[in-house]
Amino acid sequence: SQVALTPRQLRWTPTICPLGFWSLQKVIERRDPAGAAVEAAATHPSAPTPTRRRLPVIDDTLFASSHYVPAEERQATWDALRRQFDDPGLADDWDQWLDALEARPRPLLVMLPHHDAQAGLDFLEIGDEQLPPVKGHLSRGQLDEYYVNPAHVEPGPIVLLLGCRTGAQTEVGYVQLARSFQQLRSSIVVGTLAQVLGRHAAPVARELVAQLVAVDDPNADFGTIMRRVRRRMLAKGYLMALCLVALGDAEWRLTPRNPAQRPSGNGH
Repeated sequence: SQVALTPRQLRWTPTICPLGFWSLQKVIERRDPAGAAVEAAATHPSAPTPTRRRLPVIDDTLFASSHYVPAEERQATWDALRRQFDDPGLADDWDQWLDALEARPRPLLVMLPHHDAQAGLDFLEIGDEQLPPVKGHLSRGQLDEYYVNPAHVEPGPIVLLLGCRTGAQTEVGYVQLARSFQQLRSSIVVGTLAQVLGRHAAPVARELVAQLVAVDDPNADFGTIMRRVRRRMLAKGYLMALCLVALGDAEWRLTPRNPAQRPSGNGH
């Protein structure tokens, strides 16, 4: 409404305009005050410099998912990745994840993990829940650069970490898991501020990937694409879009693919 409402009317208004949320209206950049000095350093992969403002072309990816995500959604996401990339990687446990990253750097990491805590320690779970913890669970204490960017490529990969509360402080007192990934030589990490459903995380992941690989403007920046994805997914009814957070410099420029780098679309 264009009519000014009284405080009482505002309290009981039956309609809320989504564009009132800053995350749908503005480009938001989240930085870590405690690590500001590190992030400001020219050698930090999350900090663009006057001579390094562009991310590598997104021509490869690695995908992993918890089996808490419905099978049809996991398959739909994997099928979408095979259409968009010639040889995407798929990991069913953390050993396979390490093997795939050791084989070659991946500019885009897509994870739909189950995030939980056990015995006072939080962990990320991928693959079947029947896997032994040594293969299926990755605790914060185990997390290091080998799980993100073992070759120390700079700028590092974009990480989609779309599990429950990966961008929020957990009950066991740890800081954001997404922040931990962002400090391990990744350029941008997308996490979540709340509990999410696997059947919602998968479509959001597919939309993020689709928007990233469709970039054809050399001046396109990640922050603008992030805002677009939030709007598009909310318009489709996915309230999860409102709890997405991106850590890292929002002004990283994305590199359009050359026509020769586009996949044939046949899959494997």
